[in-house]
Amino acid sequence: MIKKICLLFVVLLVVTSCTKTLDVLTICEERERLDLSNPTPLSLRETDFKVVNRQNAESTFKGLEQSGQDPVLVALPWDSYENLALNLNDLKNYIQVLQQILDSYRNYYEPTEQPVAPSFWNNLWQ
Repeated sequence: MIKKICLLFVVLLVVTSCTKTLDVLTICEERERLDLSNPTPLSLRETDFKVVNRQNAESTFKGLEQSGQDPVLVALPWDSYENLALNLNDLKNYIQVLQQILDSYRNYYEPTEQPVAPSFWNNLWQ
């Protein structure tokens, strides 16, 4: 008897829940402006590279002393110098990708002109 009552309750619950309708309300809102400004361009400091080898080491150090600088150099082996150049190039590429992403977001949220849907005739002649 209890099983029949439980089964009846479950059937009634399923039937009554299926008869309700769901109202969908669609609201069209304009996209909010990002108001992002471009980062300020970098102002890089001047760097002076000197190539020091066995033949010019003494004259390089004397030149540094005569100009009032400490006769100390920071040196890199050639493969480390190449890695440094490649790392700088990778940074440049990464910054360009970030700029493209920023431009894409800006074009999506702040379009400057309304996009025109291509017509059949325009596509036919291209």
